[in-house]
Amino acid sequence: MLRTSRVGVVFVVVACLSAAGCGESYGKKLVGVWEGKPEGADAKKEMLDLKITMEFKADGGLKIALGPFESTGTYKVTKEDGKTVTLDTEVTSAATNKKETLTAVFEDADTVVISRAGDMPVKLKRKS
Repeated sequence: MLRTSRVGVVFVVVACLSAAGCGESYGKKLVGVWEGKPEGADAKKEMLDLKITMEFKADGGLKIALGPFESTGTYKVTKEDGKTVTLDTEVTSAATNKKETLTAVFEDADTVVISRAGDMPVKLKRKS
């Protein structure tokens, strides 16, 4: 009977550890470097050739490169609903300081579609 109890305890501990690893929030899964291009019928022709790179850092830092133009800033996860993450961002470039709300929808662990209200969505693939 003692052996059965030990096996049961080991099973419960392994199950809890496994569940903890699988329960990582999508906001945390956003951390990393993502690349893509504008897609869809709304994309302007000159935009289709530009590569977009977004880097979300664990400390809330944000770096965005659109072709040769780079901006830096911060982001904060404000809401998570399943695979949809809402972010408040503040980005500074040479010309402006902008606050925007972005929506990130995960298609899978390595694909996310990011959009802002009234703008074309961008599908990004995880680079690292």
